[in-house]
Amino acid sequence: MFFNLFGAAKLVANRRARSTQTLGARALCIDETGEIMSGGINAAIVPCMKCLGRAVRVYEGMENDGYECNECGHKFSIDWSHGGPPVKPCWPLSEEEENEARRIIELINKRG
Repeated sequence: MFFNLFGAAKLVANRRARSTQTLGARALCIDETGEIMSGGINAAIVPCMKCLGRAVRVYEGMENDGYECNECGHKFSIDWSHGGPPVKPCWPLSEEEENEARRIIELINKRG
């Protein structure tokens, strides 16, 4: 889930991933070439960590994925190794999830 970022969750599936396998306690997503995808099928699009706009995956790594926001251009990465890949799509956010995410961003911005 997207709780790794804001406590919110939803995302559009990436059709490249074909399976999820378990290695020890960690879930691994494998694409059609056998390569490991850190965020998996539910991590193709996530809310931007700056503006909550639509951020698409531009890099797939072993433990983290890189994203770029279509709205503000912000670039960031998500380390999926701690909580594993999201179990459901992270985009689009529901109204409740968006409100909670905006509240958390506001608190972070206040801390400076």
